[in-house]
Amino acid sequence: MSHERGSGSSDMSGSDTDQTVEIIAIGTELLIGRVQDTNSSWLAERMSAAGASIARITIVGDGLEELTAAFTEAVTRNPYMVVCTGGLGPTSDDRTVEVLASLWGVNIVQDESTLAEYSKSRGVSGVEQLPWHLRKMSCVPEGSEVMSNPNGWAPAFMFSSLRTKFLAMPGPPHEVKEIYRVHVHHRIVEYFNHKSASQRIVIKMSEAELSPIIERVVREFPGSYLKAYVALREPGGLPVDIVVQAGSQVNAMKKLSHVLQMLQGLVGEACHEVDTHR
Repeated sequence: MSHERGSGSSDMSGSDTDQTVEIIAIGTELLIGRVQDTNSSWLAERMSAAGASIARITIVGDGLEELTAAFTEAVTRNPYMVVCTGGLGPTSDDRTVEVLASLWGVNIVQDESTLAEYSKSRGVSGVEQLPWHLRKMSCVPEGSEVMSNPNGWAPAFMFSSLRTKFLAMPGPPHEVKEIYRVHVHHRIVEYFNHKSASQRIVIKMSEAELSPIIERVVREFPGSYLKAYVALREPGGLPVDIVVQAGSQVNAMKKLSHVLQMLQGLVGEACHEVDTHR
């Protein structure tokens, strides 16, 4: 299952693979609808705002073959970064470490700093006194940069393979959010040289009327994303998201202003602003 482009929108990922990120959400519970994948949308919003271009979002089950295929296919697309959530727990179906270590051709090792944290938290003097599930969650592919988990047990880790960086995080959303805040956000800002600005407006037109106008605007401003949400239509009109990217936050805000000005000029009084710039 992957992110689909909407009708009447432009593709912000473009062909610049140096800015491309893929997100992989791991867990059979996501595929059968028992748990909703909120991590991917949360990460995509924040990473896009920090300058990354999200090219694909994939949901995959816990099976060994499915996981291996998902990561292998991602590598062939040569993204700058692959971010995955889930599969780092203590149970037998948590296979992210196993699959990534095999993909990279490295051993699985126990991270000493993580074991030390576990020992301190449990008040024990030796690793051998730790329960098996903690010892399993301390395991990472050899050569990884390990990031402590401020809100849980399993650490995140990053590994660079050829030109692609892999970032693996546990699945619980409260853990993902804190790991991103503490360890990841500043890296994303450093890695990617784009900044974004966005705004949602409401336009009192039908999709058929609005579609050619949106196409005209994105032709004038390449790399801009405009999307009308028919499913969210309200009595006041059709919600439309505008997202732009530029080399700096100032230029992104200027570009957003220019896009908005053109769109308002084309639709006239049918346009109503509802959100401030983000």
